[in-house]
Amino acid sequence: MPGSTRRATLTSGDPGSQVFGMAVPMLAGILGMVAFNLADTYFVGRLGTIPLAAMSFTFPLVFVVNSIALGLGVGTSTLVSRAIGSGDDGEVRRIVTSALMFAFFLVVILVSLLRPLLEPIFISLGADQQTLPYILDYMNIWLFGMPFVVFPMLGNNALRATGDTRTPALIMIIGATMNVIIDPLLIFGPGPFPVMGIKGAALATVIGRATTLSISMTIISRRERMIGFHGLRPAVILGIWKRLIFVGLPAMATNMIMPVSVGIITRLISVYGPAAVAGFGVASRIETFVLAFMRALASVIVPFVGQNSAAREYGRSVQGLRAASLYSMLWGLLWVAAVILGRYQIAGIFSDNPEVVEVTSLYLLIVTASYGFHGVLLIVSSGFNGLNRPLRSAMVSLTRMFLLYIPLALFLRYLFGVAGIFGAAFLANVAGGIFSYLWIMHSIHEEEERYIQSQ
Repeated sequence: MPGSTRRATLTSGDPGSQVFGMAVPMLAGILGMVAFNLADTYFVGRLGTIPLAAMSFTFPLVFVVNSIALGLGVGTSTLVSRAIGSGDDGEVRRIVTSALMFAFFLVVILVSLLRPLLEPIFISLGADQQTLPYILDYMNIWLFGMPFVVFPMLGNNALRATGDTRTPALIMIIGATMNVIIDPLLIFGPGPFPVMGIKGAALATVIGRATTLSISMTIISRRERMIGFHGLRPAVILGIWKRLIFVGLPAMATNMIMPVSVGIITRLISVYGPAAVAGFGVASRIETFVLAFMRALASVIVPFVGQNSAAREYGRSVQGLRAASLYSMLWGLLWVAAVILGRYQIAGIFSDNPEVVEVTSLYLLIVTASYGFHGVLLIVSSGFNGLNRPLRSAMVSLTRMFLLYIPLALFLRYLFGVAGIFGAAFLANVAGGIFSYLWIMHSIHEEEERYIQSQ
């Protein structure tokens, strides 16, 4: 396109080095966002087992909203990376601006729908009269901070699509740092600060997210000039929204599979008492930390595969996916050693309740050995989005959760109790990782063959 200033930056050079180089700063950023959850879990854990269990109950719904934001972000990143790969700078601005418009309307709808449904949602997840007041205290504040979750997600994904992973990482780290600083001040109320308890954890998260919003929007509008209304007629906006939904909706569904399944698993575990729920909640948050590097790899695979597939560099897509999968397996092996040596110490950081520590350490012992495979599945799911095959991306996660994890959990819990539920996660991760890797390699070969035949 005449006047285009952006160029594809990921279609030359060593794929393995590029993927790793992009993933490292993203790891720092994702760890920053994980610190949001870990800080809340750590400080709320000091309030007692019931507030900690309440925090665990909020995880599925919070993750649903995050998953919607991630889905929109993936859709934006996919469309922007392919526009960059084809050299259309004006299309980049139209996509980003239209995506932000779409996000605004979606946030208004979600807040309006969820607010009156909070209590029945959490009762259906197994919350009792002890935990429910704490849950509602947290969610009533968190829900109105939803715009601060969605908009930065879109902005950061637009930046990643250009090949820049350092700026989004820095934005995420700044927001997480704000949250970690403010958390104890609002929860415990030292000095002039009010004692807010679990409400303080929610407000600290909203403030941290608001910080990321202001920085992200400033960068994409002023530095990157990704926001502009030139050529944005209603028909153009609707066309972009359709493309965004085509990629973003399956990505949303894919991301929501995890909280939905976690909600189901939480319901299964709730029959074993608040300590078991709290232990599973702690383990889930530790898991997000362990999987941070895999998620960093997955996040950079979208623009990597997007740019290279748009440029018909299929061999580079394969090389990037292979390298990312290898990094995932190596990272998983490192954590196996760490968990074997110190799982009780890791669990004890978040709770001094022996029952909670026991459940958390049991989960880590059983499931951690499968994290490398889980990472491969995440990478492949992102790879399918980069190929503009969002339905296949969704199918990867659907297979793991609803054909493997949940059926196995329902069966194995009768044989082994809580340990059987955790064993189901291990088996689902291993089988899902192997299946998904073989599928995407076959899919790339198919796409390359079709392109060759069309010439």
